[in-house]
Amino acid sequence: MTSGAGPEFTAWRELPARLGHLYAFADVSRAISALGCRDDSEFAELSDEAGARWWPGSGFGAPGHMRLSFACSMPPGAALNRIARILIARVDAA
Repeated sequence: MTSGAGPEFTAWRELPARLGHLYAFADVSRAISALGCRDDSEFAELSDEAGARWWPGSGFGAPGHMRLSFACSMPPGAALNRIARILIARVDAA
């Protein structure tokens, strides 16, 4: 699956489907480097600015990834667009 958000944010890790789970793990390792973040935990702090929360993949055995939940009231496309705008702006400013 790809988000179409931009070159840094389109790689998604394929995980086995689990009944009742609406999660995706995005590979953000290149974005972490581009922004000069220490790790995926520091990178996750950017989600407060986006208003769409994501969690460090390292807590789920996937360092360099972000865990995105689609079990929320915000449509997935809207959340991904918010995230993409913040990250692209940060990369452009770096």
